Amino acid sequence: MTEAAANTRQSYPSGGAIGPPGLQAPVIAYGDLVEIAVSDTGAGIAPEISAQLFHPFVTTKSQGMGVGLSISRTIVEAQGSSIAQHPNPGGGTKFSFTLTAVTAEEAGDGD
Repeated sequence: MTEAAANTRQSYPSGGAIGPPGLQAPVIAYGDLVEIAVSDTGAGIAPEISAQLFHPFVTTKSQGMGVGLSISRTIVEAQGSSIAQHPNPGGGTKFSFTLTAVTAEEAGDGD
């Protein structure tokens, strides 16, 4: 999530907003999965970049290495989950990822 938010801030220096207002990262439960998403209202991602966005060394930034989202995908997928990017209906981009939900007992918080 940090990588997606940092990329969002760096990708539109001339305007746009991350969430209305500020950064929004809603969490939605789907059975045994939890989805976390962050969106912005910037210019969006070009289709030719979007198709390769999670591949290593793909970047649109002059100082970028293009490994952050690739590493993020590897970490999320290693947990049996997924990460995705979609156009935001209000303009811009939405990044989301799912993780397997755990109970308080599984997390060690249960008595």
